[in-house]
Amino acid sequence: MKIGYFRTESELAYQDVIEGNLLTQVDRTVDLLCTKYSRAAISYEGIYRRETLPTPVEALREAVLNAVAHRDYAHSAPIQIRVYDHRIALWNPGSLPLDWTLDKLVGTHASVPHNPAIANALFRAGMVEAWGRGIGNIVSVCGSAGMVEPQWMLEPGGLRLEFLFTPVNHGTSDQGTPHGIPSGDRREPESQPESQPESQPESQPESQPESLMDRVLRQLASGPMSKVDLSRGLGQKTVSGQLNKVIRLLLADGNIGYTIPEKPRSRLQMYRLTDKGLGAVRQRCNMGCQPGGNPMKLQMDLRVRQRPRRHQAQASLTSLFQRFPSITNKLGKRIHPVAQLQPLTQPRDLPGPYGPPLIGHLFQLSSERSHLTLERWAERYGPLFQIRLGRSRLVVVSDHGAIQRILEQRPQSFRRNRVIEDRFTELGIDGLFTAEGEDWRRQRRTVVAALGGTRLAGFFPRLKATTARLQRRWEAAGKQPVDVCHDLTRFTVDVTMQLAFGIDPNTLETPGPVIQQHLEKIGPGLQRRFFTLFPYWRLVRLPPDRALDRAVKELEREVEAVVRATREHMAAHPGHGPTNFLEAMLVIAEREGSTLTSAELLAHTSQLLLAGEDTTSYTVSWIVHYFSRFPEAFLRVRREVDDLIAPAAALDELEQANRLPFLDAFCNEVMRLKPAAPHMALEALEDTEMLGCRLPKGTKLFVLLRYAATREEHFAGGDRFDPERWLPRPTGNGKQPHNTQAFVPFGAGPRICPGRNLAMLEIRTVLAMLCRNFDLEPVNPGREVREKMAVVMRPDQLHVRLKRRSLDQQDPLKNGDPAPVDPAPTALLI
Repeated sequence: MKIGYFRTESELAYQDVIEGNLLTQVDRTVDLLCTKYSRAAISYEGIYRRETLPTPVEALREAVLNAVAHRDYAHSAPIQIRVYDHRIALWNPGSLPLDWTLDKLVGTHASVPHNPAIANALFRAGMVEAWGRGIGNIVSVCGSAGMVEPQWMLEPGGLRLEFLFTPVNHGTSDQGTPHGIPSGDRREPESQPESQPESQPESQPESQPESLMDRVLRQLASGPMSKVDLSRGLGQKTVSGQLNKVIRLLLADGNIGYTIPEKPRSRLQMYRLTDKGLGAVRQRCNMGCQPGGNPMKLQMDLRVRQRPRRHQAQASLTSLFQRFPSITNKLGKRIHPVAQLQPLTQPRDLPGPYGPPLIGHLFQLSSERSHLTLERWAERYGPLFQIRLGRSRLVVVSDHGAIQRILEQRPQSFRRNRVIEDRFTELGIDGLFTAEGEDWRRQRRTVVAALGGTRLAGFFPRLKATTARLQRRWEAAGKQPVDVCHDLTRFTVDVTMQLAFGIDPNTLETPGPVIQQHLEKIGPGLQRRFFTLFPYWRLVRLPPDRALDRAVKELEREVEAVVRATREHMAAHPGHGPTNFLEAMLVIAEREGSTLTSAELLAHTSQLLLAGEDTTSYTVSWIVHYFSRFPEAFLRVRREVDDLIAPAAALDELEQANRLPFLDAFCNEVMRLKPAAPHMALEALEDTEMLGCRLPKGTKLFVLLRYAATREEHFAGGDRFDPERWLPRPTGNGKQPHNTQAFVPFGAGPRICPGRNLAMLEIRTVLAMLCRNFDLEPVNPGREVREKMAVVMRPDQLHVRLKRRSLDQQDPLKNGDPAPVDPAPTALLI
């Protein structure tokens, strides 16, 4: 969305571009319209001041929500909101429903959203009612405020809505204060009297024009920005020389700093407020120097934007009191706002569990169930608490809003914990997973190219062949229990090596020691080394350390053989470009001036192999476990697969993988409850504030990714397994929490998993084959399958019996079962 304040039709004073998810855009747009682009009309009742916005906030909110739900997103133009002295014009790209007129739009009508999925999301978020009452509500609210009825105009390419401020209701008040003039217009209105009335409080500060330096500082208060972003926020088309001068002065004074200080001329460079600059902005807020602004609201944005809900409620209430101080309670007594905000908390002052001196919580977190311990503590100590590992203090974050901010600000503001990087590096298997900065950006481009959609389409026939091998392996098992994780790890190793390296190791049909057996030993060894007081293995090797070293050396030997074979193949075909990740890396390594060494090449390929086999195989294993726990849901998935691919034994075409909605819903629900990565270890690259706590640069964090997805405020019945929650529900079934942003099985932000498309294709292909060809029988029905952390979370000792299914047997769900879901293409996770 774009908002601009116009002095005339052609003279733009300043503007804002609102980005982010749709819910955030709606909140931010309405907030800016009320606090930055509108000046409230001021009147007095006795000694109390009363403020009235030129357009009721309810009408603005309804108009923005309607624009979001009915916009034509195929149109490149954004929703545009023009603010003038006496009107607000909102233009939305789109058209009316077929056979509709403006009269029908303004009259009583049913809800016919242009984008049903978006309207459903807004309904589930509690922002709309889905009764078609939005237009009527706008007219009613404006009429109650004494405004002229809003005007709708159908134009080529879009629909325009205008709110008019009439001189009768938004002219000059009894006190002579101008109404309906946006705060961004710094000119004094001509109609303002030369002297203020006697009833005007003498202590009211005089509005002064805001300097460019102050405006830059205020822009950066909302987060890091580039020069281009700053110039756009200031209403400039290009970066002016004056803006460059102001930025240089602010840098010299220490009010702002670089987000990438080691590379001042980086194209990714952004500017951020320092502690000194933050103090300057706060000081101006307290002095009331921001003309037409809302000092208390900016303080709330700076200090408690990321606090828990109870603090946000207090902040909102305080802001409300500041804007409308005449609010009274039922007894008629004045309700006084909170006078001052509480000082920021330091990490050492956060709550947390007791830990012995020197050791801290090391022994409580060194086990394979450390993630469960952290989630249990989050339940008790809140969304932000502290723990100690020896002398190191860590902050644990479980609040969804704070986690979303962290993921979005990687890698410039947060990075992976250096301890994890060190442990991988000393084993010689550091790569994209642990890379940071420019190394990460360069590697990610290569990996994304290797795992892109075009590559997957050409790779699907080989994936089918590998799936057939897995089917034959399970058929050969007969009545013997199958170690699901073991077999699926072999499968994912074969798939990853074929796609990324162009080599088919066929571990599914190879007897004896294979590369997969070495990979299985690395994860537990790394997990053990993450939670140690000091790296003792550098002085003395214990038996587990020697086993880990042997596994890494064997893996290096296997990878060296693959690299050698790839080099020979490339030498024999010199005219062909790289066809996979390994060949692309070899081209980089052999390029003149390249700094990529052979050791680094081995490290990158080893880590890609390690990351590709664990996460996918363990995710499929958890889904198989839930198949055995919920047989009715398993039979429903089977029927969906049968209807799609019968008489074939497995998926035959790539597009079939996107036509299994209930299977996708089942997978989503399992990954919500059993994600491969339930938490993440990071550290701050700069001083930051989070949930009212000041986190200095270098603060180590544990981010609990699964915790929010199991909470009632994000998913109704958060601890209950319910695949139905991921399917469209009939209108009128009531709204229940379903916050998909709290569901991050592949991460989020710039460092979202690049292999998620491949992972979901593997998952759907294997599960379709399993449902079509086998019946499941748990080996120990009463035994709980426990979660076990070994870098990623896996099911411990998951064994099932896979009985060959007779494809002509009657499906017990064929009679009396709910109607099948429409197998429309779905992409819930891709």
